[in-house]
Amino acid sequence: MTSPRPAKGNVRVFDFRSLSMAEVLPQAEVAMEAAASEAVTILTDQEVVVKYLTPTAAIRGLRCRFGPPKDDVWRIDLSPRVPRPERPEDTTEQDGGNE
Repeated sequence: MTSPRPAKGNVRVFDFRSLSMAEVLPQAEVAMEAAASEAVTILTDQEVVVKYLTPTAAIRGLRCRFGPPKDDVWRIDLSPRVPRPERPEDTTEQDGGNE
């Protein structure tokens, strides 16, 4: 099992390169738990990790960003989803055309 690298700036980095899926899954859980309260970057050399992690994180309400791999390494950025401000109730009165 691998532990996360020290934070780069305000981002916690998890490096899953060269790990088997059996090793990645428990660490992916740790990464998603961390992403509920802080920015997390995950590095992996396996596309299957991206296919598992991104929808799972989205279901858990996390913000997910990723792109094509660079030098055979995928980068997945997870962060807490910022709640959208509530919409004010529509306060305009309509008279229904009666005057």
